[in-house]
Amino acid sequence: MMRREIPGHRCPYEPVESTQTLLFNLGALDVAMTVIDLEGSMTDGMDAAVMANTKDIIRLCMVFLQWFVRDHKHNQLAAYEYLERFVDCFDHDVQSPSVIAEVVRGNVELTKNFPLRIVTECANQIIKNGRNYCYLDLFEALLFLEEGAVENNVELQFAVLRELSRPSRDEPMMWLCQEAGSEDYLQRADLMAESLDIAAEATQKRSLPRNMTPAMDEEYLPPLLRYNIKLLEVLAGCALGSIDITTVEAKLQNLYPPIQLLQAILDKRTTLNARYALSMFLYHTTIEVEINVPAFERNSLVWSFIGTFPVVFRDAVDCCTQPLELGLLSDGPTGVTSRLQLAHALLCAQFMRVFMERYVPGPSSWREVEMDPVLVDAVGGGKQSLLSHSTHSSSHRRNQRGSVDQQQESSAHLLEDDLLPSWLDTIVEQTFKTLTALYDIDEDVMPRDHRLVFHDTLVRLSMSLHGSQYHVAPLLDKQSIISEDTPGPHDIMTPAATFNHLVADLQDSEDIDTSEDVVRIVNTFNSLPHLADIKDTPSAPGQQKRATFPTSKPHISAVFHSFRLIFGRAIISRSGLEAWTLFLEQSRGTLTLKRR
Repeated sequence: MMRREIPGHRCPYEPVESTQTLLFNLGALDVAMTVIDLEGSMTDGMDAAVMANTKDIIRLCMVFLQWFVRDHKHNQLAAYEYLERFVDCFDHDVQSPSVIAEVVRGNVELTKNFPLRIVTECANQIIKNGRNYCYLDLFEALLFLEEGAVENNVELQFAVLRELSRPSRDEPMMWLCQEAGSEDYLQRADLMAESLDIAAEATQKRSLPRNMTPAMDEEYLPPLLRYNIKLLEVLAGCALGSIDITTVEAKLQNLYPPIQLLQAILDKRTTLNARYALSMFLYHTTIEVEINVPAFERNSLVWSFIGTFPVVFRDAVDCCTQPLELGLLSDGPTGVTSRLQLAHALLCAQFMRVFMERYVPGPSSWREVEMDPVLVDAVGGGKQSLLSHSTHSSSHRRNQRGSVDQQQESSAHLLEDDLLPSWLDTIVEQTFKTLTALYDIDEDVMPRDHRLVFHDTLVRLSMSLHGSQYHVAPLLDKQSIISEDTPGPHDIMTPAATFNHLVADLQDSEDIDTSEDVVRIVNTFNSLPHLADIKDTPSAPGQQKRATFPTSKPHISAVFHSFRLIFGRAIISRSGLEAWTLFLEQSRGTLTLKRR
């Protein structure tokens, strides 16, 4: 393995493909399987010291195999033939489920044909031997397909959810800690405090994780907390994909209701890794869904959560402006935190865009949100301050071990009704400004797919804000992205370059009016076939339903994706066009447009 040169992943290292191929040609897989055959000699009568040494040897061999097969299709296929042999090692806790996870990770064909009986066996092992996160690693690899570019395996998703949520297995397996104040919830809070102590000690001693696996960033977590976080991510994966599975989404909402999720996310004791997993669960089960949750946009906790986004984006800017070798690509807890901050910012940006599109689609409809008094009372009674979670400084948010008294004190302020619109204005404006700073990070640091997501969110926010200060620079101005579609000299008239000229001409034209002509252009572009509608053509990250986090490079050319930004304003989707038409009619009284 070697250290990555480009950030954007949750692991600072990546395998070397040429080395993986060389090792295969030298028979490394056969040697590794010979070592794993030592598992057959591990019997009850074996000396304890010999047993421990044998397990360590097999475990190290499993770590090697994880890197041997990672992202290497040929090696994955070769190791897949030994699937049953890896299953036989489940009882000895030597990370064999993690090897299977790397064998199938990102491999569509292998996940499509994966035996469902192994899913059942993993669930049985959790019941038999306790809450071992390794089995959930396998479930995660099966559910989170690379880039979300293919249809989800509904049968596999149902199988995983069924095995995890069976009534007879619910208590030992579904350790979600939903109810605030419950014994499980308080135990998780203690584990999160312990994880901070582990990270602080590792930072002081500059110690590396015990297991240098592709999941090494999770090695600083207590095992039970790691299980809880991985369980949330696996359940979120059950709602992934382009095929609608509304029954799964509804079941997940019942398992962990949105209000309880938001309360846990906003709890000052919740650490960044737990907050990320909870936010992912919330996004995939409540935001990126086919059927909106009724009155979700009226929940005061939702806007309190959104009020934390400016701090999230500022923290991501801070970690991106540090030297890569000291932050995003570094070892130890510092690197873990930096990578997690960037991943969290990416998730929050997608949350903001989809929330605005699904729940407040009009140009200014978010300003007209009326908080449901019942939902506000559920927070703690009366008109609670929505500012309580959004006004904390970045330094205070890094203090993950705030007391319960601080939390109660922060929610004691009252918010008058006439202050609500200005408060929402502040949230959206600050979110736009801080996300713009993140979007403007140097292209050598910010991955292209991240920039694309940030651009989409800024475009959506600019549609809801008025004023020239909310202009978004076109994504196609980024030369590193244009060059991907236009190799060689930029004056070659490829389709991407032709589109660049079209946009430039439209931006510079003095003959285009800002209302009727713009609407006609909107209709023209909306009448064109969408690339995502063409069969077997994957869509860009964040555009298709529930893309993987963090995503990798976009499938659709970024310049064609920039249809939605001309004249410094957005060309909106069909679903939002009607609301904008009404807005233009009311403001000018001259425009009449029927929805296509």
